[in-house]
Amino acid sequence: MLYSKEVKYMINEFYDNGYNVYLATIDEFDFDNNCFKRVYKVNDDEILTMTMDEVNEKIKVMISSLSQLRAKGRADLSGRWNEAAMFTFVYLIVMGFVSALGSGLDSLVLGPRTLVYTSDISYVNAVSESLSGVFGIILTLLALPIGWGYSVAFLGNHRAESDDPFDVGNMFVGYHDFRRVTLTLILSAIIQILFYCLLIIPGIWMSLRLALVQYILRDNPELSPNQVLRLSAEMMYGYKWKLFLLMLTFIGWGILCIFTLGIGYFWLAPYIDQTMANFYEEVKADYEGRKGE
Repeated sequence: MLYSKEVKYMINEFYDNGYNVYLATIDEFDFDNNCFKRVYKVNDDEILTMTMDEVNEKIKVMISSLSQLRAKGRADLSGRWNEAAMFTFVYLIVMGFVSALGSGLDSLVLGPRTLVYTSDISYVNAVSESLSGVFGIILTLLALPIGWGYSVAFLGNHRAESDDPFDVGNMFVGYHDFRRVTLTLILSAIIQILFYCLLIIPGIWMSLRLALVQYILRDNPELSPNQVLRLSAEMMYGYKWKLFLLMLTFIGWGILCIFTLGIGYFWLAPYIDQTMANFYEEVKADYEGRKGE
């Protein structure tokens, strides 16, 4: 008598002959012998035992697939690196303006407090301080579609949907669906913040689950915010570890950008976002394939 529990802890992709091979571990408890047995499962239908050396070889294959993802990102940006860097520069200028405007309005809110006459000075200060930052927060929320437009522009570039995917106007397409985009991004941010309040690891785990929200929003205009979040979680099943490793591969580039006084970031940010767009396309194709089975 066996009790079987399957844990699909990683996905290894083999590009030879165009086949994808999925590796999972299965813990089985043998009630007759009162012990656990571990076997490995490939493609959900073939069960075999493997040595740790064989498992490590498959892990190396997965790391190799990360290199291929980054290579696809570089290929998509070939001939457009400077356009993407300028697109990033304009985005940062716009967000910097939004931040400065919010700070300026907040200063105006704090200014009149000296005109309030009351014997309870501490109360006046408390009210004024509670208002500080309110305009900055409001403007930040209003600007969420700009960040969304920036990210999904790289998906459009990958799909070659236009001759000028990094046109500044593409940064503002989110305002065509302002309510749904903003509510979805706010809900996603709140959930992630709550999980980060628990511990860093639950926060990272939730961030990985919701990593595809922006792209799903673009491809599925009929979905509600809750449906978008659920779909991201479903699609990221089995891919969270791979995305985590993928993001780690950019740390070295981030350190190098420090020595360029941040200028290198104008090229690194598009590199990361373009690679993420390719990652989404890969996950989406696999998810639709699994649904079709």
